[in-house]
Amino acid sequence: MSLLIIVNFLVNGMMFIVFITIEIGRDILKRIDLSEAFGGLFIWAIPFIVLTIFLYMLISALLGSLISRIEDVPKAVQPLLFIGMLGFYPTLLLQDDPKNIILRVASFIPFFSGFIIPSQITSGVATLMQVLGSFMILIAAFVILLIFSARFYKINVLLYSDGGLIKSLKQSWKNSREEATFFK
Repeated sequence: MSLLIIVNFLVNGMMFIVFITIEIGRDILKRIDLSEAFGGLFIWAIPFIVLTIFLYMLISALLGSLISRIEDVPKAVQPLLFIGMLGFYPTLLLQDDPKNIILRVASFIPFFSGFIIPSQITSGVATLMQVLGSFMILIAAFVILLIFSARFYKINVLLYSDGGLIKSLKQSWKNSREEATFFK
């Protein structure tokens, strides 16, 4: 599989080199104005996407620490997939009306803002205050989830539970509260 990826990169690279060496390709590349495409608030789309990916990775690590059998992975990851779909599909479906109130409100929900804000930026309806406010909420959610996940991950990494995800979560919560009172 990795050999196929390498061959794909090589073939695409050679096709690009051929494209830019012929005169038609050079003319097309001269007409493309990237400052128009990547100007303005577009620079904010990249931190939103990266931070949202890290947010989902934190939740994945937390859920991964709760399971002890490989068979429980789909059950643990399914709620996270639903959260991701709840952010992705409304962005696609409501793209015809980017000023929709549902998108405006959902752009401030940390799990959805990584999908919605870049879409609104490219549509030209996102304001700087909306982008900054949503980004601050996303950072706060990331930090809170980082602290929470690190605490649970430390407790769960060597915990073996055969009772399922919910029972494991309850046991982890109980253990984290006991550990917190132990250090006080």
